[in-house]
Amino acid sequence: MENTIVALATPSGISGLAVIRLSGPKSIEIIDSVFHGKRKISECETHTIQYGKIINEKSIIDDVTISIFSSPNSYTGEDVIEIGCHGGIFNVRNILNLLLDSGAKQAAPGEFTQRAFMNGKLDLLQVEAVGDLIHSQSSISSEISARQNDGGISEKFNSFCEKLIKVASYLELENDFAEENIKLVDTTQIKSSIKSTIGFCNELMQDYQYSEILRSGYYISIIGYPNAGKSSLFNSLIKNERAIVSDEKGTTRDFINETIYENGLPLKFFDTAGIRETDSAIEIEGIKFSYKMIEQSNMIIVLNDITMGLDYSDGLLDSLNKKYPDKDNIMVQNKIDLFKKKNDYPDCLLVSAKKYTSIDTLLSLITSYAEKSLDTQRSILINQRHAHHLKNILLYLNNALNEVEQRNETEIISFEINQAIAEIEHLTGKRYSEDVLNEIFAGFCIGK
Repeated sequence: MENTIVALATPSGISGLAVIRLSGPKSIEIIDSVFHGKRKISECETHTIQYGKIINEKSIIDDVTISIFSSPNSYTGEDVIEIGCHGGIFNVRNILNLLLDSGAKQAAPGEFTQRAFMNGKLDLLQVEAVGDLIHSQSSISSEISARQNDGGISEKFNSFCEKLIKVASYLELENDFAEENIKLVDTTQIKSSIKSTIGFCNELMQDYQYSEILRSGYYISIIGYPNAGKSSLFNSLIKNERAIVSDEKGTTRDFINETIYENGLPLKFFDTAGIRETDSAIEIEGIKFSYKMIEQSNMIIVLNDITMGLDYSDGLLDSLNKKYPDKDNIMVQNKIDLFKKKNDYPDCLLVSAKKYTSIDTLLSLITSYAEKSLDTQRSILINQRHAHHLKNILLYLNNALNEVEQRNETEIISFEINQAIAEIEHLTGKRYSEDVLNEIFAGFCIGK
């Protein structure tokens, strides 16, 4: 890559400090042309920090520190310079303009990480982990992204791939010498290599649902009959007056949502329209939205107005359980502040959304359900691209295993294994298309 690129690596705006990053073959030459310190940067050792001034002709722009990362021991694998300067829109802009005038080019979104990928410093799984780390919505997803960026998953895939390549190579040799009936690999070894890879891919596919929860949140729909207090409960749980509260039935026509964080988990609550028979076209649409949100949710809270009777919403709960048996659900009895016999029901979850009674207890219960649905020690956040390749790997390897067990031609077995190997290499980035790279790096910020 002939160009030397530059970009602000920290958020733009008023701040105490900012970091501007250069990467490319002329990084050191460009910084030497504008930096004045005790020594030229070209004379300094790699992985050191130098103090001095950025000067435009004879005018001082800023006092700065210069961090030096010489090729190949840098993030991108190229000569990288990081300028630590004072924050502020105009100060940063002045330094950037000076570097651009000195021969650098403005970096595209994700171009630093793309160069790291092209130079073999990161594979595609690690690249995506960097993106996930930047866009993490919770402490747990941040931790998992950091583990993925460490390269452990990639090493496992590379290990499986090496074993499969070895098996496929032996099978192809056997096919070349079919008339001599030479056996270079036994059936047990073939099955072992295939089954171990299948097992690992199946484990990762199970992570797909959990990854979606960590990325976007554990979805909780608050469902109930009109005037059960759904909007009041929604406001109490998020500790904010987001939903309109009214005694008039059918006030909530659409759904609103809000995300809060408990124990590092994103909990996304949905306030929905009351479920009832109605002739109002607008309200009917709102109820349809309620059911759409239930389908997308991980948990259903059925909220009952206890003043209407303890079992007033049992029919609704039963129907939802039958329709959505795989979803977590809890019955919550609301308006306990208006109910005199609350001590008679020790086993019920009794709350007052308006008075905030037992809201923390309810929130703790919801959080416990969310935590049970997640294994926070997982090593990768599975996305749609991963899932696509994993499904194909499993398809080809199961085909190969079936061919082995039926003692079919080695040529067919070898073909299926080679198809699986190609999918693994697409997954890790040993094989890639420009379209895939463009889609991945489009989600990055300019300074990364």
